[in-house]
Amino acid sequence: MKKVRVKVPASTTNLGPGFDCLGLALKLYNVVEIEKTTGSEVTIEIEGEGEANLPKDERNIIFPALEAVFKRVGEKPRGLRIRQINNIPLGRGLGSSAATRLAGIAGANRLLEAHLSVGEILSLATELEGHPDNAAASLLGGFVIVAYTSEGLQWIKMDFPPGLKVLLVIPEILVPTRRARDVLPRMVPISDAVFNLSRLGIFLSSLTLKKWENLVFAT
Repeated sequence: MKKVRVKVPASTTNLGPGFDCLGLALKLYNVVEIEKTTGSEVTIEIEGEGEANLPKDERNIIFPALEAVFKRVGEKPRGLRIRQINNIPLGRGLGSSAATRLAGIAGANRLLEAHLSVGEILSLATELEGHPDNAAASLLGGFVIVAYTSEGLQWIKMDFPPGLKVLLVIPEILVPTRRARDVLPRMVPISDAVFNLSRLGIFLSSLTLKKWENLVFAT
């Protein structure tokens, strides 16, 4: 039976002042295998992060991602064996949910030969995630700027300075993204918005010009 394997990187976002618009892919990966079977059931196996507590049925976030692609071609997800090999820590700000959803979308796209474009895959992932930065970084790789426009999502890939290294400090405290976002204010003072906008310019120029000493002012 047909089988596909998808490897999706972790991501870090909200870099400096770049809330919901800057993302960086990391060399830490989840792998998902999707195989068609002769039956009608969808089975999910999980190894690694979350194997003891993530759901192994339709409550798993990979299922709606698969389902979104199946709906595009007028089918329902049936007769599938899904194997998730999770290396990205959960609830630690490394885009584990975006990686899982992207793997489901990209895997179903290949399995069904649905021929979704990069933009369509990103739009589906963003619709499920609620924000585009993690999904954009994991899908496109590297350092990405992403924005909503009247013509849909737009993105720009920038070169990330090769001499700049990423240090991950992963806490033991689990903070789901939804809970973290729920505490954010719905509105901010204009002075705070201007502060962030000015720092965003400093942050991007510091990376582009390799003026590392200016990063202290950007964050």
